Amino acid sequence: MGTATPQHRARWIIDVRYGVKLEAVALLQEWVRDVASKAGLTASHAQIFSGAVGVPESRLELEVEFDSMAELEMFWGSIPPTEHRAWGQRLQNFIIDGSPLWEIYRTVDALSEASTSTAEPVAASRPKKSSGSGMRINLDALKPKGVEAPPIPDSVTTNDNGIAMVNRDDARMILDWKGDPMYINPGDKMPF
Repeated sequence: MGTATPQHRARWIIDVRYGVKLEAVALLQEWVRDVASKAGLTASHAQIFSGAVGVPESRLELEVEFDSMAELEMFWGSIPPTEHRAWGQRLQNFIIDGSPLWEIYRTVDALSEASTSTAEPVAASRPKKSSGSGMRINLDALKPKGVEAPPIPDSVTTNDNGIAMVNRDDARMILDWKGDPMYINPGDKMPF
């Protein structure tokens, strides 16, 4: 809970029973003010969220910011056990059994120097059209660096389902989801 940008967010997630959400919010506020403050938590490093859209309406989350995991563990170890236990006994009538959960998130920069460069993207934006009815797929753009792609004949096209195919006399080769060749023999049953 230092002055730099926090590197970790700890979320204490609690689902409350129907009709007691306001009382549970008041108890969480009391915990921040009377219990967690004794472990060094300040109101400027904590927020309470209430479920609204896309999450259960019964959801309450207490989010706390920390500079490191060590600081979070030190905070947990500094919570006064007697006060926390007494507070928890009052809260237990408002929460759904088994719902309390801590989730810890590490902060990652949305933009970094590497992501703002003009370097080529890892994958091609769209496959290029080939001379045929389908599309030519650039497998090299989809493979990780250092992985050798299998040789793909020039006649590779896609069918109506978007699956890359090439015809042979005895079998048809289809590229699987990784771009590796998979041969379909006459009489094989396929999901498409």
